[in-house]
Amino acid sequence: MNSLTPDNITFSDAYLSYCKQQTDAPPIFHKFLSYIIISSVLNRKVYLKFGFKNLYPNLYLLIVAPSSAHRKSWSMGIAARMIRKIYPDFILPDVSSREAFVSEVCDQQRTVPGCGIIKIDELKGFMDRIKTKSYMDGFMQDLSSLYDNETMNRRKGIDDPRRFIMEEPFLNMMAACSNEWFYQSVQSGDISGGFLARFVWVVHEKPVINPSPWPKPEDAELFGRCLRKLERMKDLIAEVRLGDEAKREYEKWFQTFLGGHQGGQWDANYHRAPAIVVKIAMMNAVMRIESESTFSPSGPFIDISPGDMKLAIMLIADTHLNFGKVTIGATKSHTMAKRVVKFLMERGGTANRSEVLKGIRGISARYLSDVLTTLEEADIVTVSRIEGGKGIVIHANGNAQNYMEG
Repeated sequence: MNSLTPDNITFSDAYLSYCKQQTDAPPIFHKFLSYIIISSVLNRKVYLKFGFKNLYPNLYLLIVAPSSAHRKSWSMGIAARMIRKIYPDFILPDVSSREAFVSEVCDQQRTVPGCGIIKIDELKGFMDRIKTKSYMDGFMQDLSSLYDNETMNRRKGIDDPRRFIMEEPFLNMMAACSNEWFYQSVQSGDISGGFLARFVWVVHEKPVINPSPWPKPEDAELFGRCLRKLERMKDLIAEVRLGDEAKREYEKWFQTFLGGHQGGQWDANYHRAPAIVVKIAMMNAVMRIESESTFSPSGPFIDISPGDMKLAIMLIADTHLNFGKVTIGATKSHTMAKRVVKFLMERGGTANRSEVLKGIRGISARYLSDVLTTLEEADIVTVSRIEGGKGIVIHANGNAQNYMEG
């Protein structure tokens, strides 16, 4: 099969087959990472007229899942390798400071100046630096502005009058973190502030059954099929348009969505969802026509079909279900305390500490200690040590039922 031959399968489906063959990571990770790859390959060459500006298909993706067995970093590594095969320098190598990052993005020697992707294997360390280190001051605002393709205009240094200027920069981001850290450390301000609200969240809590101790050998044929598809799309230059039927599909969803998602800590996420849906639909349209025999990289127009739009709506609607799994901010401790009491009552009112830690996902030993102290002071549980100091037993008191009902 040569590089110009279609095979009647979209890149996303081809990539999913390739990844599932060699890793037991949840398929949903690969599904969304396939969009990160497509977005990186298309970058600013594909756009949709969006009011006074162009809408480009860049995305910020956050994968939240338990450590190790879910292969978060491994999955992102597969995607990064695929991107490098098309643009070797697309992944930004230096985000150790705000100045280094800006310098990298604006480097005119890059294959695609003003475009790139940040890969963050552990969001915890990145967020710690961005919040506490002086050399990261302003970096979060940069990342928020770059997501919206706002022109970058920065001085090269305090005493250097020269400036970095980049019109309509294009930035993708893929990041990962553990459920435990995310639930315990992220605060409401991180969401409403806008940075994390720009991410598509893929939250996975189910355990990986019988995880493989080793990755399987790569299937070169499947890899080649994916790469050929990217090569076919690499030189595509086109304006994407919203067809009449797709527009009606979008507007019907939008009215229902807008009416059902207003008010609360997730407003910033919901407000960005409509644009993200359109971005996903844009990429669905490109992948669909690439799989057809009539595909031509010369454009000049690509129309979003109703099917492209329906798939985008479904994907983003599924990610919004994740918000119900995430408890952050002022209500987090109270919610976790109720989960502990509920766990005890389901077991007849008593459990040892290790059982609670194993039975409640997203709670660490230290955080459990804080929760138990609060519950004990409120006379809801009694905590006692097993004779000999070998363990701790937790008993729900008579007030526990009233606490759950309150």
